Amino acid sequence: MHALVAFEALARLGQVRVAALELGISPSALNRSIDWLEHRLRLRLFLRQRNALTITAAGRAYYTAVQSFARTIADGLFEFTPLASVQLRVSCSPALARLWIGPRLARFRDAHPRVGVALLVDEALADVPGNQVDVALRYGGDADAELEHVDLWQEWLAPHRAPRLLDDGASDDPARWPLIEHAHWPWRDYFDRVDPEQPRRPAALVCHDVPLALQAALSGLGVALLPVALASAFVASGQLLRVGPGALEAKCYRAVVRRDTLQRPAVTAFVDWLRREAAADARASR
Repeated sequence: MHALVAFEALARLGQVRVAALELGISPSALNRSIDWLEHRLRLRLFLRQRNALTITAAGRAYYTAVQSFARTIADGLFEFTPLASVQLRVSCSPALARLWIGPRLARFRDAHPRVGVALLVDEALADVPGNQVDVALRYGGDADAELEHVDLWQEWLAPHRAPRLLDDGASDDPARWPLIEHAHWPWRDYFDRVDPEQPRRPAALVCHDVPLALQAALSGLGVALLPVALASAFVASGQLLRVGPGALEAKCYRAVVRRDTLQRPAVTAFVDWLRREAAADARASR
């Protein structure tokens, strides 16, 4: 069983060091487990080169079987034994992790104490069909026949600023202040939507990271065009104010899962919880 666990982690992550770190063992111990497993199976599961590790065709087939076996055992114990627990691998972007899902995970743990969440935070899209993760949270994206896309909320972009920016009774028009811009959401799109006659000005600060743009607004550097849902906690606490006329429609946030895993009890619990959290946000913003 230790060898199967080591194989599953290495096949999924593709790097000995990363897999060993996840399992809390040394790289040499992980390599010994793989060597033992290959010897017992009489199969070459990985091709090892100087600086690369490649899974073989036999390894990929065995990986599918091992994952199916592991999920079946874990889900069976979880469903029929009240002392059993299960862990979900969830993928999301750094912005979503820091600004939305991270601060809420304690509520999920309280509601579902037997379901652990391992959060994979990366801008790269996780391989859901390849079983790299159980649930992926994505901003937009194309449909896939193998995957189920569960809509969570429609995102909108709106100007936000720190309260102290407007301490002299001046106009609250975003065009009057230094503009903080995320590279994917240019201010010109917002002004084209709400005020086509507004003269265009270059942004004073361009960020490639949503938390950085939000922090710049919190620091009083200007007014930032931010996703309403991701900034909602800061608006609710009074640290930010939503200003300006209207908002710009953006993409939908979705939970993406394999169709054959959507009925797993832990996956269903997590996706249902995400939908409840998103619905509560929508009610609060009305």
